[in-house]
Amino acid sequence: MGLLKLRGLLGKPARRQVSDARVPAPSGLRSVVPGPPGRSLGELGWVMKKEVLVTVKGTLTDDRGEKETIELVTRGSYFCRETDFYIVYSESEVSGMAGTTTTLKAEPRRVTLNRMGSQEWRQVFEEGVPNRGNYVTPYGSMFCDVFPYKVEVDLTEVGGSINLEYDLALDRQRIGSQALEIIVREV
Repeated sequence: MGLLKLRGLLGKPARRQVSDARVPAPSGLRSVVPGPPGRSLGELGWVMKKEVLVTVKGTLTDDRGEKETIELVTRGSYFCRETDFYIVYSESEVSGMAGTTTTLKAEPRRVTLNRMGSQEWRQVFEEGVPNRGNYVTPYGSMFCDVFPYKVEVDLTEVGGSINLEYDLALDRQRIGSQALEIIVREV
């Protein structure tokens, strides 16, 4: 089922909060870093912050083998704290999520996706570990289940990639298999 078909199934707009998780704004570090104002990056354990070029390529393969690919190239922010990397970027009309900020937290063996704005979704990807999130759109909300079978994080201070492959179900109905590749490069 394609993204446009999915939007048609959801009906009229509704709005609910997905989670109370903090989401960094792409334009500044102060909203990313919890704690008292005025503290430096070093005091809070942040190693670096830089502007980057983010390429996100998602390919959904349905049960009939039909593929739908969407690719987004945008500027974003890239942060590192200890062994974790954070990628923050704004979605666009290309992805069908204009007005949404996406934050990816990449740990050595786990990736957490958090979207806030016109669409909201928090999902954890850990190889072999099913995860249920709540996907909220202007048309309604639904459960989103992922069953990751590949989670690869290859990031350094200069950029790198994240590769996720997982089965996807919405409201307990299998949609297909998703391959998501995120590439981060210095500007």
